[in-house]
Amino acid sequence: MSQYFLDYTRKTWINAQIDCLNNGSKLTEIETVEEYYFVKSIADEMDTDYVHIGGTDAFEEGNMIWWSTCQRVNLIHWSSNQPDNYLNDEHCLNLCKAEDYKLNDGNCQSEYPFICERSV
Repeated sequence: MSQYFLDYTRKTWINAQIDCLNNGSKLTEIETVEEYYFVKSIADEMDTDYVHIGGTDAFEEGNMIWWSTCQRVNLIHWSSNQPDNYLNDEHCLNLCKAEDYKLNDGNCQSEYPFICERSV
């Protein structure tokens, strides 16, 4: 079971991750379909264009993993034509409002609100 913390402060992916870690949590890592729909509902309430979550393929292009566990992201809820590594510069996972908060690979330097998760 997890607790989730919303932060509307716009930060880069790594700064969001650091902020979560400093508060005893991590960027949200979605492990089940049920958790995806729950986190999606949180993102929808935030009503922002993008929301950082804890996946990255910065270590190996095309191999999207959850940062804290290095487990492969095995969700099928991707935005249209994603992941696409647009301009060879998209390595951090976010949820995209324009695609009903489906998964999107985005630029890690983009500053977005984020959702932290802590096990309880």
